[in-house]
Amino acid sequence: MTKVIGGGRRRSPGTGAFRAGGAAFRRIALARSAARGHSAAIATATRRTAMLLQILTHTPAWVFAVFALLAWLGGRQLRPGSTPLARAAALPLAMAVLAAYGVATAFGRSGAGLPALAGWAAAAALALAAAGRMPLHPAVRYDAGTRRFHQPGSAVPLALMMGVFATKYAIGVTLALHPGVAHQAGFAVGIGTLYGLFSGVFAGRALRLVRLAMRRHAPPPAAA
Repeated sequence: MTKVIGGGRRRSPGTGAFRAGGAAFRRIALARSAARGHSAAIATATRRTAMLLQILTHTPAWVFAVFALLAWLGGRQLRPGSTPLARAAALPLAMAVLAAYGVATAFGRSGAGLPALAGWAAAAALALAAAGRMPLHPAVRYDAGTRRFHQPGSAVPLALMMGVFATKYAIGVTLALHPGVAHQAGFAVGIGTLYGLFSGVFAGRALRLVRLAMRRHAPPPAAA
């Protein structure tokens, strides 16, 4: 109700109280909404953590052994060292084969196997051509007498090895959770292309070392 004072109108004190009460209810509603959002975020994080732990606990022990081996092999190349010819060429080739094996195991039995292998082959050829033409580090030397390479430390081999391992592990988890994606041609070609890049880069690195060794072993040109 309103009161008339001096010909004018003045609002009842109850009107202000209603307004204050409405503002209080709105603040409570906002607080409850924020609390629900916070609880939902915590629940999502908890589910993701539980899923990650479940994935790790169901990972075979040999996978962790392969990771440790690759980390050890790549870590050794962070420091300058001397490597026999056979080992220097075999390690990159072995990693190239591992990448190709990743394509075969992921898509070999699906209808997308051929597109995946085609993507791998095309990407491997391009990466091999590009990596094979890159010059070696100026400090790389080959001793024909001992048949050993002397190379400076580099983080590239470790990064490439971890890249292959992470790709293969992630694809394995994805196919275990969603087997249907193995039959999707677009997905298969994309993964095959990624594996092909790894294979080509590794093979190109081996090719550069073999070329250097062949030049050192080549007989000197005959005198005129």
